[in-house]
Amino acid sequence: MLRTIDLRTPDPDAPAGRRHAGWRAYTDVVPRAEFDVEAAVEVVRPVVEDVRVRGEEAVREYSARFDGVEQDTVAVPAEALTAALEALDPAVRAGLEESVRRLRATCEAELEADTATDLAAGARVAKRMVPMDRVGLYVPGGIAPLVSSVVMNVVPAQVAGVGSIALTSSPQKAHGGLPHPTILAACALLGVDEVYAAGGAQAIAMLAYGAGPCAPVDLVTGPGAIYTVAAKRLLNGQGVVGIDSEAGPTEIAILADETADPAFVAADLLSQAEHDPMAGSVLVTDSPQLADDVVAELDKQVAATRHVERVRTALTGPQSGVVLVRDLDQGVDVVNAYAAEHLEIQTRDASSYAARIVNAGAVFVGGFAPVSLGDYCAGSNHVLPTGGCACHSSGLSVRAFLRAVHVVEYSRDALAEVADHVVALAEAEDLPGHGAAVSLEVPVALNVNENPYAPSPGCVADIAAAVAQAATTLNRYPDRELTDLREALAAYLTRESGVAVEPAQVWAANGSNEVMLQLLQAFGGPGRTAVSFAPTYSMYPEYARDSVTGWVAGRRREDFSFDLDHAESLVEEHRPSVVLLPSPNNPTGTALPPEVVSPLATMLRQNGGGVLVVDEAYAEFRRSGVPSALELLDDHPNLVVTRTMSKAFALAGGRLGYLAASPAITDALRVVRLPYHLSSVSQATALAALGHADELLGAVAELRRGRDDLVRHLREEGYEVAESDANFVLFGRFEDRHAVWQGLLERGVLIRETGPDGWLRVSVGTPAEMDAFTAALAAVRENAMVRTPQGADR
Repeated sequence: MLRTIDLRTPDPDAPAGRRHAGWRAYTDVVPRAEFDVEAAVEVVRPVVEDVRVRGEEAVREYSARFDGVEQDTVAVPAEALTAALEALDPAVRAGLEESVRRLRATCEAELEADTATDLAAGARVAKRMVPMDRVGLYVPGGIAPLVSSVVMNVVPAQVAGVGSIALTSSPQKAHGGLPHPTILAACALLGVDEVYAAGGAQAIAMLAYGAGPCAPVDLVTGPGAIYTVAAKRLLNGQGVVGIDSEAGPTEIAILADETADPAFVAADLLSQAEHDPMAGSVLVTDSPQLADDVVAELDKQVAATRHVERVRTALTGPQSGVVLVRDLDQGVDVVNAYAAEHLEIQTRDASSYAARIVNAGAVFVGGFAPVSLGDYCAGSNHVLPTGGCACHSSGLSVRAFLRAVHVVEYSRDALAEVADHVVALAEAEDLPGHGAAVSLEVPVALNVNENPYAPSPGCVADIAAAVAQAATTLNRYPDRELTDLREALAAYLTRESGVAVEPAQVWAANGSNEVMLQLLQAFGGPGRTAVSFAPTYSMYPEYARDSVTGWVAGRRREDFSFDLDHAESLVEEHRPSVVLLPSPNNPTGTALPPEVVSPLATMLRQNGGGVLVVDEAYAEFRRSGVPSALELLDDHPNLVVTRTMSKAFALAGGRLGYLAASPAITDALRVVRLPYHLSSVSQATALAALGHADELLGAVAELRRGRDDLVRHLREEGYEVAESDANFVLFGRFEDRHAVWQGLLERGVLIRETGPDGWLRVSVGTPAEMDAFTAALAAVRENAMVRTPQGADR
């Protein structure tokens, strides 16, 4: 009756690496029905599309073709529901009522309460459990009228609080084109009054799209044959409707030892084979004697059952069998691999073995908990994952009809407390708009190193005119070589630094982020390493991650000065492909002298030929007499100097970054860049802004003066201040920097809580903004008695 699979000794023909790979190795050998849903999807696709287009008319035509019934409407009349309940056998009604009572109790116990978590003062995240608005429930009615499936689908939906329930089941020719009367009676008993006579793929499409009197639903649940499952997969994959699972042919696995009763085991295997010729019945045992006794019992019991042919087909099919194992430990591995819809444990100390099961739709423990109990009155749900899906899916429950909705409530102060973290993480993901979305609307925002002076009206007008001209050619691809822009950038760098820079040495991209990423794509990558020295710009390790480049973080000295000996030892040890040095550094603001850059570039060439990238995002703000690394380009062919138009040119929204390097390096970047990475609009915007370089650099000079005044003021007030060649200042040190930051925010000034612990960073703003900052800081000092680590009162 049942074929035998012997797993007691390793299979010498098993694929290499599988025989001893743990319980997952058994998935290939345990019996299971072939159930090609993907092939069935192509069969049902035209049916589903036809229902979408023609609605109820198409549903009725398919009912005539597949079910042999003619219908005027798919809606079941109310009087048919009432009549079915009145005619219901009292014993069946009593069974349904008890089944409903037990399942309802289980579902009510599963309901999750709304929760609320207070993360800080004014910061609350609540979880609301929200029921589906409208669901469609499918009840099979083909081979057998599964009245129990009405209970299993309806009760959890009702307990969840679903607002609208539609139920459909196949029309029966023997019952005047309506679903089976017992199914209708169960609907009436449960108060479901929207019932349809439609089955198969057309019924799923009707529920999903809406057809005739049936409005579309949000979720479809319930088991069905392969074409029903295929329709659920298709419509869910298209995003039309949610589904519970793809329930295929039913299956049972029984883990048993010599203590099990062969008659019980045989009866339970037979009970699931009764469902469908494709049903799977699998016995896993370490007792050959039990296996023989069960097969003998099956011979007797099958001969006496009503649906003998259906049962025999299922039991003799490839999806059924006896699996012999060495011991119950191996048996547990096998059934976990099988991930059965229904799993019975009939062994000594069955509860202890049940506790080791991690993959099963439902587990039935002991000889007196047959699967049939779960089908009707156990209080559990019998709509369960099949086909091994129990390793990742659960059975139908009240949770399927609920959605967890987080409700986030933050006060102004609570948002302020985490705003810097949000901005930092948004920058790490190169999503500046995310950071901008949490930027607080404070009177004085000095937290993001932006240029506070907008471009002049003349500059804006020229940018607008250039963009308008570019718009006339947007049907054409942009200049992929950026010819005009590179010439203008080279001319600007030559004027600004006094170093002759040729267009062939210049490259540009969408912001310094893309410049850095292109450099790491060209010179980094798998098996290569990038190095920088903390504290430094937080995005550098993210660029390394995005380009699959190894990352090594060196360190600066306690006073933030650069430790060349430490840097050279790291270069010698790791032989990096790229070294990233911001100058001025972010967050400290200090520029690097040539005495650091030049020897490090030389050592890189001597230790593997790595590229040294000097990131001069704030170069225009450097103090008088501080040189640019551009002066070293002719001496070091592995040196790259990067710049941005975001800061000095007040063009943060323009997203234009660029670099100067040897032509060999710019040629390498051509290989990794996208074909047309910089749009015509971006190029036109940058060219127009470069035409106003002298005007814009005048604003930069004003900001330099404001920065130097701020540094002097803070030092006079007793604060420790890092040397700054940027448009920001790092100052401290504070025992509780967050308290100072919060105090400033409460007085309408937002700065950045970043960098080493104990320090804060403030961007340089307009004179009025700086007056507001210094006044707010004085008020915080007066009210909070800010202390340094050394204990000096401020």
